[in-house]
Amino acid sequence: MEELLKKALYTSVGMIAYTAEKIQKVVNDLVAQSKISEEEGKKIVDDFLKDTEGKREEIEAKVKEAAEKVLANFEFIKKKESGKSGSRAEDIESKLGMNETAEPTATIVDVN
Repeated sequence: MEELLKKALYTSVGMIAYTAEKIQKVVNDLVAQSKISEEEGKKIVDDFLKDTEGKREEIEAKVKEAAEKVLANFEFIKKKESGKSGSRAEDIESKLGMNETAEPTATIVDVN
């Protein structure tokens, strides 16, 4: 499960990097066509990178939160299952007439 979450996080980071490359290419093309100045292009790219850095941190926090919820859910299931096992054992003990404080007793029969 942890591996899956890591892959999701790395995929998100990879997509952001890919998008940044594409934006840089478009900005470079616009600068080459003299549609925007080099300073404007640099500002566009810098603003995008700042925004994505904040989003990256937000995504990491959300992935971490989701992972913690999933792990907590697994713990709940484990506790729930172990609770069922305990109650079943108690049911069997009560049917056999055993309780926690009583020691099992044995009857010794003399065959002589």
